[in-house]
Amino acid sequence: MKKATSLCFAAVMLTTLFGCKDASADISNGSEVLFTVGSTKVTNDDIFRPLFLSGGFSQVNMSVSKIIFEKEAPVTEEVTKEAKKQLAEFKKSAGENLEAVLSQAGCKDIDEYYEKYIVPSVQNNKLAKKYLDANAKDQITTYKPVKARIIACTSEGNAKNALKAVQDGKSFETAAKQYGKTDTYNGKEIVVNQSSQLPSPVWSKISVITDKEAMINEVISDTSDSEKPMYYVVKVTNTKASEEFKEEALQSILDKSTTIKQEAMIHYLKKYNFRVYDIDIYNNYKSSNPDYLVQDSED
Repeated sequence: MKKATSLCFAAVMLTTLFGCKDASADISNGSEVLFTVGSTKVTNDDIFRPLFLSGGFSQVNMSVSKIIFEKEAPVTEEVTKEAKKQLAEFKKSAGENLEAVLSQAGCKDIDEYYEKYIVPSVQNNKLAKKYLDANAKDQITTYKPVKARIIACTSEGNAKNALKAVQDGKSFETAAKQYGKTDTYNGKEIVVNQSSQLPSPVWSKISVITDKEAMINEVISDTSDSEKPMYYVVKVTNTKASEEFKEEALQSILDKSTTIKQEAMIHYLKKYNFRVYDIDIYNNYKSSNPDYLVQDSED
């Protein structure tokens, strides 16, 4: 299940093993350290026997994430409240298929799913938001969030009519209802950034605007789909993210970026000096997500 698998998020690191062959934990050696997270040591007895052998490599990921979450995004009243909200939404979405969905996620009941996937997902969001808050200036510079109003039209004629209407003083919402395709953009003010999946021609126009407020006085054509071209009318309403809508800007990055959670995890992997001492775990990460092996960049 897409949602379930997306909630399994974590990383580990490997230390360079000087002067000896690659280490591989053997279940006969329960005290052998598999990896460390700061001062926390996880041994063979802790994880290899009950998890790695029976549950697979993803269980190792989840175990490491749990340690990070406990240090940086622990379960608070706020986390619990959001998790319960997401649980209710999940149950409503699953409906009559709830048992099948739980089975597909490898959970015996809803309580296990809540603890295994929903709570860690909320903690993961909190971790990424914490990272964003601590690096707000750089992230806003990178993602360039702005406030804008957008009308999307299926014909150039409608787009030209919409542009004239807003230039003559009609509201974007009214023009969108009259001329636009409103399933995605309805003329209301929204925060967008470079990860918002705007059509390339639209973002290329928005991203170079430096004035606080600016009407783009032309129809922007997107012909990437030659059979269904789209035409856009856009007004940038605020470019001062850091000064005037910082929280909204950061939330838009958290909502739209496909990499920010990974960036956050890598940051905290480095902070806590993760070290993994098992070559099999290392090789799995090397093939699936080498960015989490942050010790490789230290050499």
